[in-house]
Amino acid sequence: DRVLHTPSTFARETLFYVQETGSLVSLKPHLCRREKLKSYLFLLVLDGQGTVTSGGKEQLLSRGQGAFLDCMIPYSHISSESQPWRLAWVHFAGRSLPGYYAYFQNVHPTPFLTLPEPERHEAILSQLLSLTKEPGAGAELQVSDLLHRLVTLLITGSNTAPREQDKLEQVRKYLDEHYAEDVTLDSLAQTFYLSRFYLSRSFSERFHMTLKEYLLGRRITAAKALLRFTALPIQEVARTCGIPDANYFSKVFQKLEGVTPTAFRKQW
Repeated sequence: DRVLHTPSTFARETLFYVQETGSLVSLKPHLCRREKLKSYLFLLVLDGQGTVTSGGKEQLLSRGQGAFLDCMIPYSHISSESQPWRLAWVHFAGRSLPGYYAYFQNVHPTPFLTLPEPERHEAILSQLLSLTKEPGAGAELQVSDLLHRLVTLLITGSNTAPREQDKLEQVRKYLDEHYAEDVTLDSLAQTFYLSRFYLSRSFSERFHMTLKEYLLGRRITAAKALLRFTALPIQEVARTCGIPDANYFSKVFQKLEGVTPTAFRKQW
């Protein structure tokens, strides 16, 4: 069951939109190989097995696994002969999708995924197939919403063990409480008995930002509250939030907020 779609100008310029979506049951192995296609592909194995390659990496995928591929990069897929697969998929595009995919790549080392709740992905693909058959801008808006949900699910889905998640959550809460102190990767690693490399990598995978980015964001958020609700001088706001250099504080604040601390205070 396959549906091709030609998006409206509005969808092409504004939304995420489907190019093709469908499902299939493989009767015999059939090699599909493509490259330089301005599309992103998510395929989900509903049953059986097959092999997917992308960018020189190869992976055997089984039920409950999938792949999220940038189709500009050479890729291929083929069903197992002994266990023919049943697939659901969507090819889609959108102006902001390259940024989303870059974010996905920062979180996931490969495009191949073991999905903790594949039924959620299957439900979205099923709804996309139904909606793509309907004409009109209303359907395109709903399709775009579903594709955003799918991409968010692909980015945030985690295979991290629950115990490891708890440990990382403790690190995050520690940063929330001690952001004004001189917190470093080394001090965190010692406090939580973790290696520097593991802590840095795992925190980024779990929260989709580096430790430094999280800590800086927490400090700037605290600074915004002080700028709005107190009359403290800028230098004192910076020091109170853990950034003793007022010039550096102003530079970072403007980079993140688009205005200086003084201008931010006046705006609010």
